[in-house]
Amino acid sequence: MTAKKYMIILVSLLLIGMVSGCIDTKKVDNNIILTVRGTNGTQLQYNFNNLTKQSSLIGFSAYQDSDGNWGGHGYYRGITLSLFAEKTGGMQKTDILLVKTHDNNTPQIFTYENIYPPSDQWNETQGTIILAYEFNGTKFPDWKDGLRVAFLPNDNKFSNEDNKKTASLESQTAAESRCIKHVSSLEFKNEDHLTLGVFGENKSFSWSQILRLPSIQGIAGFKKSTGTIEGPFTYTGLNLTFLFSALFNINQNFAIDVFSSDGYRITLTSKQVLGDVPIYDEFGIQIGHGSKENLSLVLGYYENNALITSVGPFRLMFLGKDGLIPFTDGHFWAKFVSFINITEGLQDFKITLEGLTSAVIGRDVFDSITFCPSAATTHHSSYSYLDGVGRNITYEGFPLYIAISIIDGNNDEHYHYNEELALGGYEVLVKSSSGQNLSLSASQIKQNTNLFLAYKKNGIDLPQTEFPVRLIWKELSEKDWIGQIESISLINITPIDLNWSLSLVDLNGSITTLNASEFLFISGCTLHHTTILIGNETFAGLPLYVLISIIDGGDTNLHYFTFNEALALSGYIIQLTTLNNTKFNITSQKMAYNKSIIIAYLHNGHLFGSEGPFAFRASGLIALNQVIEIKMMYS
Repeated sequence: MTAKKYMIILVSLLLIGMVSGCIDTKKVDNNIILTVRGTNGTQLQYNFNNLTKQSSLIGFSAYQDSDGNWGGHGYYRGITLSLFAEKTGGMQKTDILLVKTHDNNTPQIFTYENIYPPSDQWNETQGTIILAYEFNGTKFPDWKDGLRVAFLPNDNKFSNEDNKKTASLESQTAAESRCIKHVSSLEFKNEDHLTLGVFGENKSFSWSQILRLPSIQGIAGFKKSTGTIEGPFTYTGLNLTFLFSALFNINQNFAIDVFSSDGYRITLTSKQVLGDVPIYDEFGIQIGHGSKENLSLVLGYYENNALITSVGPFRLMFLGKDGLIPFTDGHFWAKFVSFINITEGLQDFKITLEGLTSAVIGRDVFDSITFCPSAATTHHSSYSYLDGVGRNITYEGFPLYIAISIIDGNNDEHYHYNEELALGGYEVLVKSSSGQNLSLSASQIKQNTNLFLAYKKNGIDLPQTEFPVRLIWKELSEKDWIGQIESISLINITPIDLNWSLSLVDLNGSITTLNASEFLFISGCTLHHTTILIGNETFAGLPLYVLISIIDGGDTNLHYFTFNEALALSGYIIQLTTLNNTKFNITSQKMAYNKSIIIAYLHNGHLFGSEGPFAFRASGLIALNQVIEIKMMYS
């Protein structure tokens, strides 16, 4: 099918549109404030007296309802929508206006052409649009419609046919539905766009055009990789399953690449697009598998009848059919979707993981981990080199230790590596379908971002001689870069018993005792684990500020995320005390966010042993072994 034919289908779908009725809201009183927001951030607020002082326009009009009956005959007085645009920074041709009501119903959308009619024909059909506050001499609040949108065409009638000709964003059959009542806010905004690629031909669609395509509503939620359940919420969005069915034979082998503006990317096979994904209950327990009979792939734009803003304007999701409330894997719920590319089918794959727990991961998990935007520097790995004939080769994937984190027992965090298990020691056995095996030690793997599982070569799937996954590490001979990986197992696991403790004392004298498991749990997060080089010696541990964040009131969770920066800048002292009562002080300002000042537990890859377990290390500062207490205090 040619690109022209694809676009004809899409235009036809746009004309199908969505039908909505007249929006009726609760009564508002004379104290109502109208909020107007511009694209440049300008915000104005009006009460009734302010509104009536603005330049106004009066005109006779009427409108048709969905049955073709006429109503609303009379004289309307109000302020042109273009005046509000000009007072808040103006409006570009690509901007839109959202008109919202007091009950937060779905807003009405108006284009630049609606606000600034481009021709005499528009003046005949639509005319000038005003925000009316007076009808037949009765002013708000006595006029029960409140602040209302009114159309003033030259023939004094706004018909359903007029609406079809001028509602370029939302195809609605009833003119009455555009005359929205009880308006609370006007928001001018730059219109977001989505690019849809159909087998090599791309077309950009505006946010409001997407709203015109066939929609679906449902209740759904998702399960994070940590096991946390989010939702359920009520979503409305574009029914991608329906759209794809209209564009091509959806039963053929195809795939979609979903790209997000934050760098995230995920590929779905045709089976997954048609709902072949795990379904969980509200407790995160898998209760079955989806199919095209009970799931639809959706590009959501409303959550609980409000615009998706913090993760939008578009978000990928699966919604259920026939009353099903599904929870699906969170990595499918791509945020900030900006490009959906339909391509020829890709071969899916499964890698078996066996350790303290077991798992099976495929292309979707590889995409999710590799392109995770919240940890782009720790999850994504790549290696480029020139082959024997001078061609540039680049492999991409994620570190092997991330895969190990799925099965090493630390399964309550987002790919959180079990540092304690690795210290005890184990082997990782990598098996290939070709019969080749490779064994690696825990010490080689842990926190090693250069030892990774590659599933992309020069941006595409690996060749069949390496597909689906190849282990890459420049420290190994290339012949040991085992490909065609089918399973990864932990063997010869050796438990370790560590009786460490570290006292953390806050400014009030309260003591928090951090044992070995807790310390190593924090260190297992790649965002926290830090390695520094002093001379020819390597030290690994946690930045001092990470430990301080546990007791500084910024966060009560051992897995810190919030360091109390304001408190640190105000000034206090951190005092370190060793087993032999040696003390050393450092200022909070010097310590704050300094990843070169650490509490180490590894020296050249080994535990400190009798010298430890905790040591203070920082280039140019005193070296302290056997640190037992970290105390916050005022000087």
